[in-house]
Amino acid sequence: MSEDESKGTPGGSEPESPESGPPAPEASTDPAPAAAGTVEPSAEPTEPSAGPAEATDPTAAEATEAPPPRRSTGRIVAAVVVAVLVVAAAVGFLLTRNQGTALALSYAPGQTSRFHFATHEDLTLSSGGQSFPVDATVSADMQLRVLSVDSNGTATVRITYSNATATVSGRTQSTTIPPVTAKMTSNGQMTTTSGAPIAGGQLGGPFTGGSSQLSAILPSGSVRVGDTWSKSLSTTIFGSPVTISVHGTFLRKENVGDVDAAVIRTTTTAPMDYTVKLADYAGLFGLKSSQVPPGAEMAFSGHTSGTATTWIDTGQKKMVKTSTTEFVDATATLSGIPGGTGALGIKGTVSLTLTPA
Repeated sequence: MSEDESKGTPGGSEPESPESGPPAPEASTDPAPAAAGTVEPSAEPTEPSAGPAEATDPTAAEATEAPPPRRSTGRIVAAVVVAVLVVAAAVGFLLTRNQGTALALSYAPGQTSRFHFATHEDLTLSSGGQSFPVDATVSADMQLRVLSVDSNGTATVRITYSNATATVSGRTQSTTIPPVTAKMTSNGQMTTTSGAPIAGGQLGGPFTGGSSQLSAILPSGSVRVGDTWSKSLSTTIFGSPVTISVHGTFLRKENVGDVDAAVIRTTTTAPMDYTVKLADYAGLFGLKSSQVPPGAEMAFSGHTSGTATTWIDTGQKKMVKTSTTEFVDATATLSGIPGGTGALGIKGTVSLTLTPA
């Protein structure tokens, strides 16, 4: 444009300089319109009135052109503000989304939790071509007291029962459930120092398999609703090592009373491949050790699979309640009992519930 303007201005000024004297000063008052005006008169020199019109129009044009920059600036500011808000919201969403929830349990010496405990067994026992149904329920008030906590966060706990009753084939009577000293890790896994099952009480204790866990198995680190995880756990049941395969899911968050709880579900599978010295666990059968022959054993083969759903207080880092169902399909072979040896088939379900007391 600068080259076009430098060429157009001399070409129009040489022929018109003597005849258009009066318009020239007017054109010089506004250089931009004069340049445009000198190009147009070279084609139409008989229109001097165009000069004044163009001299006044630029003033109006300036008046109308001034606001747009201000409106444009306003729009730019608004766009920047919106962009900042969008970015801030996105960053906040991502940060919140990535934080997740840490579900590890926390223990302190002297900490005491009280639950109402209930376990139900719906089993079929078979031997010698005959089958026998077992429909039994044990319920009690349960207290779980933390004795100590090691450097890994694993607690040694003492579990005691009171007000226990047993219902078998529709008949209910008072019973006694022996106390258990166990270890409970921060991810909810429970192992006993003696290898005794937690969930069995006196009835069908050996048949509970992997259901000796009171809690769903929790993940390591933080997780969000919908996240899943898998673990392989080693535990001891009746003194024999057992490996439990675990698959977990963070189902949802839910209020339990005034507690903000995370609802966790785990599915488990475990082999039943161990031998029980009956004299060591005579109390589970309502017997004294002296009533069981020293060499009496019960060898199990088979498997269990089940589901555990646990509500975890994410603020206090403790278990609120839990519900488990375990399916058992196994064979128990008795030996060392005069006249009582043989194989016993065990098939059915064992369920456990813990609710706040």
